[in-house]
Amino acid sequence: MANPVAVEGLRSMEKLPSKSVAGYGAGDFAFNLAFSLSTSFLLYYYTDVAGISAAAVGTMFLVVRLWDAVADLLAGRLVDRTMTRWGKFRPFLMFGAVPLLFMSYLVFHVPTSFDEGMRLIYAYATYAILGLVYSLVNIPYGSLASAVTQSVYERAKLVAARAFGAGIGGVILTFVVGGFIGDLRGQKALIQTSQDLVAYQAAVQGVFTKVTLAFVVIGTAAFWFTAWACREQVVRTHPRISIKETISTMKTNKPLAYLCGSSFFYLIGLFAVGGTTAFYAQYVLGNIGLVGIITLVNTGIALVITPFIPKIIDRYGKKNVF
Repeated sequence: MANPVAVEGLRSMEKLPSKSVAGYGAGDFAFNLAFSLSTSFLLYYYTDVAGISAAAVGTMFLVVRLWDAVADLLAGRLVDRTMTRWGKFRPFLMFGAVPLLFMSYLVFHVPTSFDEGMRLIYAYATYAILGLVYSLVNIPYGSLASAVTQSVYERAKLVAARAFGAGIGGVILTFVVGGFIGDLRGQKALIQTSQDLVAYQAAVQGVFTKVTLAFVVIGTAAFWFTAWACREQVVRTHPRISIKETISTMKTNKPLAYLCGSSFFYLIGLFAVGGTTAFYAQYVLGNIGLVGIITLVNTGIALVITPFIPKIIDRYGKKNVF
């Protein structure tokens, strides 16, 4: 009888079925229904729809980003301690999908009955919780690829599928939301009184409400497809590591520090560009509906090159490509 560990090891090096690759891509498609919506439209929503001052929103974004760093550590340690009959990572996708997407709905649903101070408190609370739930689902999702296969080439396929899914999700989202809000340009142009402004804000709020509720259904289906298609075949057991040991490792492991640093600056750029895109389309180009075209141009090169990433990595190596 074959050694079960050896058989598992062989299976983890086999070619992945197409459903696993497509399923993994569906995961980041689902994430971007919440992530891209926030990066592309949240600043615009808070200032132009919810009526919160830009200075207050900017401060809030800084505070919540710092909180996200703590949330990532908490989520990572919880994932390390988890093991269920569904696997180590898949349960977070299965049971975290609805809370994550519903939090996106709450973030884009600031009550109009609140005064500005209460609206700001509501924004802080919902956005911070969204960040925590996002970490609880996204960290296991990112780790899932290494549990699905040990093959570097097959794992590159998963990474490519993830990038493709994220790009498609972001483009579709911005076209849909930007298009709906762009259709209200005529109503915006007729604003003369405070009542007109309130009516326009209510119309835009209706767009975000419908879209985020639809995303709860679509995103949950995509996450469950990922959990069904990507079965964990590699089980790794390792001793628990404290936060102090984690920080100490970063101090002595230069390649890891470089990767963390590059991710830090990449995310700064991502949030800076994404957060201002809707304003640029609205106030420079005069049509927020163009945000979809801008996003398509920004992500177009990624969509074109993504299918070739596995072969490029196979030829030049991950480090050189990076």
